Amino acid sequence: QHARDQMETNLFGPLNVTWAVLPSMRAARKGRIFNISSIGGLMGGQMASLYCASKFALEGFSESLAKEVAPFGIHVTIVEPGPFRTDFLTHASSRFEHTPIPDYNDRRTQFHKGIAQRNGKQPGDPAKFAQALLQLADEAAPPLRFLAGSIAVDAATDKFASLQTDLRNWRALSVSTDGDWDAPDLDALRAQIR
Repeated sequence: QHARDQMETNLFGPLNVTWAVLPSMRAARKGRIFNISSIGGLMGGQMASLYCASKFALEGFSESLAKEVAPFGIHVTIVEPGPFRTDFLTHASSRFEHTPIPDYNDRRTQFHKGIAQRNGKQPGDPAKFAQALLQLADEAAPPLRFLAGSIAVDAATDKFASLQTDLRNWRALSVSTDGDWDAPDLDALRAQIR
């Protein structure tokens, strides 16, 4: 049930709101959609697999949607905040599995201890975050992704470097999986998925 709740809140909630407003935006031939993801939608975090899965799903939906609605003058921005000084880490806004698996006891203890230590000490300022979103709303060409906060920027930089390393180290094996036959125009196929 916890997995379904995460998906209902973090994916289907924004999806339903988006579907409700898109007809008006398409008719007006303009619009702005800000889907609030997380740095957890760009990179997985231990002890947060369901949360990250829901945010990864939101990012995939939003990235695809951006391509679908761009011809109508509608811009989609995926907002990826790091830690902000909100009630996100409080007991009131967090839910954890009631039947914990003993194999994770040590890491779970460290995770909860870390949450308690960081709560109320997050570097992100919600008021500055709101001002940044207002500024993006006025941009003629807003970004597809907006990282909010220095921790998010640093985490994304590390993630992109890791992806580049994997791509560089495994490129030959990756490309070797193509078949030994004539294929249709590869440039057209690449353009279709971009």
